Amino acid sequence: MNENIIARTDSINSILNSRKALFSVRPDVVRKNGRMRDALVLDSTVIPNCRATLYSEAAFWSGSDAELADALTETFNSHLDFSDIQNYLNPDKIRATILPRVASAEHLQELQALNLVMLQELDLVYTFVILLPDFRNHPDSSASIRVTEDLLETA
Repeated sequence: MNENIIARTDSINSILNSRKALFSVRPDVVRKNGRMRDALVLDSTVIPNCRATLYSEAAFWSGSDAELADALTETFNSHLDFSDIQNYLNPDKIRATILPRVASAEHLQELQALNLVMLQELDLVYTFVILLPDFRNHPDSSASIRVTEDLLETA
């Protein structure tokens, strides 16, 4: 895991706590485009399943921890309007947007630790996401929800 992310996490969380933010950040390793990548994950205890993943090569890492906390807060607050969310909770619409994600079986233990629903075929592991349409009018944004065992149990 990227040492820079680990080192900055406590500082960023201290700034967020002092501002009484509705979220915190934690370091993680996530799968994206078929490979494992270091990331900083934004989690909220106030809004369940509200997450954002920030990758270590993103340009904003060059700023200070306070600047990063500002950017994270702005991003989080801009995504709080969920007035149209009911349009996307129809079970048939959800089933139509479940997509597979493919990873190498070399990452099986890491994926199992995430409690993801998965299927292994030879040297490939398939996990699944629910693709969310852009309901916030941000044309260059996309979102997805990982299908976990907990999500299936809740559903």
